[in-house]
Amino acid sequence: MSGDQARLAVHAARRTADGALTIVVVNKTAEALTSPLSLSGFTATGSAHVFRWSGQEKIDQLPDQALSGSAFTATYPAQSVTVFQLGGSVGNPRPLTLSVADFTASQRGRVFTAALQVRRDDTGALLGGGQVTCRAKVSGKPRSSSSSGFSGSSARCSWPVPKRLRGKRIAGSISVTYSGVTAARSFSAKIR
Repeated sequence: MSGDQARLAVHAARRTADGALTIVVVNKTAEALTSPLSLSGFTATGSAHVFRWSGQEKIDQLPDQALSGSAFTATYPAQSVTVFQLGGSVGNPRPLTLSVADFTASQRGRVFTAALQVRRDDTGALLGGGQVTCRAKVSGKPRSSSSSGFSGSSARCSWPVPKRLRGKRIAGSISVTYSGVTAARSFSAKIR
């Protein structure tokens, strides 16, 4: 924290994905300020990656800031935002990928249901939302789902299977699209 947050504001956060510490320093004044910055509760090694916005149309990546123990001194241009990243990875984040955590397809009474749990590979978290797409055919004819969507962390699709369809095959798929990435599973089963 800065000794004078009204002039030079300092904020920090630790990223859980890779343990990186990000420090944001905002110079709110009309003049350049030089100030030491010391860290506590974080073991710093090597150097910090530095990014700066100073009113231009883009954010510049600057040369790395050498660390001296758990402290360094830097100059912050007038009305600028400087970001220091210690540890972790720099550059574009890895692309989002999804994987199927669990899948079931079964009939209960006169309803056939497919359920899909999808996990984000970057965080390991199960999705609790996204676009659910349900497709099914019986004897080559498309069937409309009676319900689709999320229930907790499971995407679900249900189709009515009246008695007249007994003995026929229902085949289809359930998919979840989240942030432009899709995970899907297909199924095929004999209607009871």
